[in-house]
Formats: sequence, structure tokens, C-alpha cells
Amino acid sequence: MSKTRVDDFDQAICRGTHPDVDTACPHLVAGQDGTGRAVVDRLARLETRALEVATGEEQFTCERCGCPLANLEGMNLAPDGCPRVHLHDE
Repeated sequence: MSKTRVDDFDQAICRGTHPDVDTACPHLVAGQDGTGRAVVDRLARLETRALEVATGEEQFTCERCGCPLANLEGMNLAPDGCPRVHLHDE
């Protein structure tokens, strides 16, 4: 899936813990759950598992593109069609 460069991708916007949102994004998926994209899901599971071990925190992925939120945040990219892209781009 294509991505859009944003100014400040913040996982808190997806998780629903950011002050500008009331709920988690409907496309938030636990890091070990599948999105139906076999190869992407396998890679995302490996990445999120490694991040969970390193940080001790549960990791999440975006159902729209299958990418771990940590990767999207690190690269300041949001999947095309993200319903909260305007918040990530402030």
C-alpha cells in the first residue's frame, strides 16, 4: 500500500491516547494479529515481536497497510486513506 509523508506521525493518535482523539483508530491492530497480507503480516510480526522484547511494551500495526506503528512513526509516513492523516500532518 502507498504511503503519504506527514510532518509528525504519532502512535498516540492511532492508539487513542492523544489529547485530540477520543478513541483508538478503527484500523489499529495488535502487533501479532494478521491483516490478511501474508508476507507483510509475517514481517510485521517479526518486527513487532522484536520491539516488544526490546521495549517491554505491546506493539501495534496499521490494518490498512500492515506496517508496525513504530516504523510509520520513525519514517513519518501514513498509509494512503488513513482516516487520521490530518492529525499526523500537523
